Amino acid sequence: MINREKVEFILNKYPEALYNRGEFMWAFMKEYHNANVYVLKSQFLDFWREEAGIERTLREVLKEKNLPPEVEKNRYKKANEFRLEFKKQ
Repeated sequence: MINREKVEFILNKYPEALYNRGEFMWAFMKEYHNANVYVLKSQFLDFWREEAGIERTLREVLKEKNLPPEVEKNRYKKANEFRLEFKKQ
């Protein structure tokens, strides 16, 4: 299985992982590295070897997915609020 197939499988099986990177990585480790409640050092090291490629593939897949208009609008609204708050400081 290539990285793209793995990423799409995780996003389909765990829809809550779509907007939460931590949830996505945990779901990935559960599926492909047999992590359960805890992670062994060997499991983490195996995961970490491929993490950069998985992250890059996830960003590419998410760019292709279109967000619903209300979610997109809310995302830009929050970004503007953060920007204005940062300028005040």
